[in-house]
Amino acid sequence: MFRYTNSESLSWDTGPTLISLPQEITKIFQLLQKEPPQLIPVTSGCRLVFSDGTDWTLPAGEKNLLQYFKEKDYQLFENFSQILKISSNIFDFAEKNIFHTDPPSTMSLGMKSLSSGLFFRHPKVTLTPYTKVVDSLISNKNLREFFYHFASYVGVNPDKAQGGILSIAHVELNSDIVFPAGGVYTIADKLYKAACEYNVKFYFNTEVVEAKAHPHEDSPRSWNICLKNNNETSFASYDIIVSNSDPFVAAEKWLSNTQLKNYFSSYLKTNSLRPSESQFVILFDWKDASSLVHHVKIFPKSWRQSFIDVCENFNLPEDPCVYLVWPHATDKSISPRILYISAMAPNNLSEISWNQDFCDKYSEKILDICRKKLNLSFKGTVFKTITPIELENRTRSFKGGIYSATSSEYQPMSFHFSGLTKVPNIYFVGAGVHPGAGVTMVMKSAHRISKHIIQKFTNWK
Repeated sequence: MFRYTNSESLSWDTGPTLISLPQEITKIFQLLQKEPPQLIPVTSGCRLVFSDGTDWTLPAGEKNLLQYFKEKDYQLFENFSQILKISSNIFDFAEKNIFHTDPPSTMSLGMKSLSSGLFFRHPKVTLTPYTKVVDSLISNKNLREFFYHFASYVGVNPDKAQGGILSIAHVELNSDIVFPAGGVYTIADKLYKAACEYNVKFYFNTEVVEAKAHPHEDSPRSWNICLKNNNETSFASYDIIVSNSDPFVAAEKWLSNTQLKNYFSSYLKTNSLRPSESQFVILFDWKDASSLVHHVKIFPKSWRQSFIDVCENFNLPEDPCVYLVWPHATDKSISPRILYISAMAPNNLSEISWNQDFCDKYSEKILDICRKKLNLSFKGTVFKTITPIELENRTRSFKGGIYSATSSEYQPMSFHFSGLTKVPNIYFVGAGVHPGAGVTMVMKSAHRISKHIIQKFTNWK
């Protein structure tokens, strides 16, 4: 979570833009015995604008959504009702058997799917690529486009994604959605203050240059770390490392351990993984701010083709999908001038230079799409653009991707890296670790890994 502030003290948070499954945040702060941030319910759903002019402003909550589509078209209502029910069933299964545990084996997951009855209720969903699942359940073109786009949450072409990612629809449409008062950065700020009260020491603007395991596992200090701040280098030794750096970047950049380097290199190859898509972000100072719902999605003619252009062909699509977030709709303490606009962009394998002139022209193209599709003038200034190059440099993301390494082939039973290795006393959490990206999912991985550490070190001397 990053925050940028202009000369007038207006601040833009770079993401996430909304929080789903807020109970995970409350749970973490309860474990820390600290007051959680105020979480404001988002009372409106997403506005969806399609290429044929169809414009849906979805209400919040399952009951309201079903009534909304029932009034639109009964066939639409039946499609939506069925797919949302299946989505909820898959989510409930994953919450009990996947999200809070280490990645299960294919055998274990298959047995649990059979014993729970999930496989018998939805056999095609569990063993079918996501596009085919959506096409089999939805006849309306626009509703299909909307459901296709959930594949972007895991960075996978919907043709090659697991059918089980349908559970994302439950999270997006059928669970509580909140926005932290003051912006999403308040979550990071609250966690930082809690850590300080537990005497955690922070090194800001400091790069980990190298981490080398001690040759003797039972050494009081298992890891030697080299840090660099500007031109000053320092060294420290620690019992364990818990890294929220992307594991593949860590292995490439700073982990001085042949076993780990070989492990992650092999993991990429054997699991047919590639860097995920990136984003191009516009932090817009909206001088003639009008009224919008909290979040708006403008769909291209074919979301699927747009995704393929970006993620597999490494091109900027001629017709990009655009996402706008206007926090003032939910939190009136945030200036109405704050507007966040993003579009999918290829990761840094594309070799796009993203120089200032290129960014200015692409920003204007995206703003022009917003003006035409939403019939608003969007007068204002671009305070800042954030490119895949900046994402890679600032966050050490994998080739500038926002979801670490993702599947390049259809794999019905694959999961993210567990966060555990055979090398002692090093652990990973974050978007590149099971169960995946998103604030609450990352918190699930952190909670799971912390249990491993506590179990190992409770009686350690």
